[in-house]
Amino acid sequence: MKGGVGKTTTTLNLGYALAQQGYKTLLIDNDPQGNLTTGIGIEEYEQTVTDTYLNGILPIHQLSEKLHVIPADITLSTVYNELSNKVDANFRLFKSLKAVNKDYDYILIDNRPDAGILASNSILASDQFMYLVKSGDAYSLNGILTFEEIIEEQVKPLLELQGRNINLLGVLINQTKNTNVSQHIEDQLVDYFKEKVFDTKVRINSAIQEAVVLKISVIEHAPKSNGALDFTTLAHEVVKRTKGKKATIQTA
Repeated sequence: MKGGVGKTTTTLNLGYALAQQGYKTLLIDNDPQGNLTTGIGIEEYEQTVTDTYLNGILPIHQLSEKLHVIPADITLSTVYNELSNKVDANFRLFKSLKAVNKDYDYILIDNRPDAGILASNSILASDQFMYLVKSGDAYSLNGILTFEEIIEEQVKPLLELQGRNINLLGVLINQTKNTNVSQHIEDQLVDYFKEKVFDTKVRINSAIQEAVVLKISVIEHAPKSNGALDFTTLAHEVVKRTKGKKATIQTA
C-alpha cells in the first residue's frame, strides 16, 4: 500500500456520499496518525480503535443518523507489541466487527501505507478492496501490483480456510491530470484491470483541500464543486458494483 494517493480523503468523502444517499456507513480509522479522525472533525473521545484490538470494544461515534466513525490516535502504534504473540493477532478487527456487520450497509477502513499487523487486520476483515492510483504516478501503479500479489498469495489462502473471500471492487484514478504520462498510466490500468477501473475519476479540485482544512467533507463544504460531484458519482458506482449488498471495503 502506497502513501500519498488520497486514501484518507477518499474514505472520508466516499463514506459521507454513501451516507447522504441513505446508506448506513461506518468509517474505521486504522492509522495511528488519526488523519481520518481529525479530518472528519472528531476532537474529543475516550476510546479508540486501539480498544477494539486489545479489548474487543467498538467505540462508535455517531456523526449523523447514517454516518458513524471509530476514531484512532497514536496509541494504535502500541498494538504491534501488544499482539505480537497472540494467535489471533491478525483477526482481532474481523472478530470485533462481527457484532455490528449486520447494522451497516457499508464499512470503510482507512489504513496507513504499510504491510504490518494493522493492514493485515484490515484486509482480513474486508470482503472488498479498492485500489487507488494517483494520476500520473507510476510508483502507485507498481504499489498496487505488489499489493495484488499479497492478496493472491497470502490473504486469500487464509480466508479460504474460513470459507470467505475478498474481491477487487475497483481501481480509482485519483487527482486526475490531463497529461500524456497520466493517459499512458490510465491506459495501462485499463489494459490490466479492464472493467474493474471505475468510470468515475476524482479530479484535482481546490475544494477538496479546503474541506480537509475545515475538517469536513467536500460535499458539505462545496456541494456544487467537481470534488463533491466526483465523490457522489463514485458512491453511486460503488452501490451499483456491490449490487446493494452489505460490504466491508478497504482502500489500498
